[in-house]
Amino acid sequence: MLHSVAQRGGQVFVSTHSPQFLNAVPLGSLYHIEKLNGLSRVIAIADDPLISAQVIGGERPGYLWDQGLFVGVTQRAQLR
Repeated sequence: MLHSVAQRGGQVFVSTHSPQFLNAVPLGSLYHIEKLNGLSRVIAIADDPLISAQVIGGERPGYLWDQGLFVGVTQRAQLR
C-alpha cells in the first residue's frame, strides 16, 4: 500500500527499527535522518559502500541492521 502511494507521486515517511520492515523496502528507499546542532541531515543508506555491497551480494537490509552494520545509525541509537 505504501509503495503504491509513492508510485502515484506521494511521499511516505516511516520511522522504524523493525528488521522485517527494512527487509521489505528497497535499499534505494532507505534513509536515516540525524539531527546535529539543530539541523537535520538526510542520509541515504545506499551511500554506505559496505551496506550496498552486502545487499548486492544478497543480504537483506534488516539483517544488516540487526548485525549493527548501519554505521552511525545503530551507534547513535545505542547511546540513547
